[in-house]
Amino acid sequence: MQNLPMPGRHKIINTRTHRRLVRESKKARRLPLSELRNEVVPHASVKTIKRASASVNIKKWRARKRAFLKDEHAVKRLAWAKKYKDWT
Repeated sequence: MQNLPMPGRHKIINTRTHRRLVRESKKARRLPLSELRNEVVPHASVKTIKRASASVNIKKWRARKRAFLKDEHAVKRLAWAKKYKDWT
């Protein structure tokens, strides 16, 4: 007897790419997931990369810190919010 092939879609990331993804993610911990995806597997989604990382126990991702708003940007945002607060 032979087993039938498993139903469903084929895997997007093969084992070689998976190992490379894990190696690159451990090497560059602060790299955002979208940039990691563009470098290693541009054909896969960010959710696929999260799933592959979770399979090797990398569950949380420390993203790079982004700059805070400058005072002029905060003033513009507040003015926009007050202008469109009753916008439906």
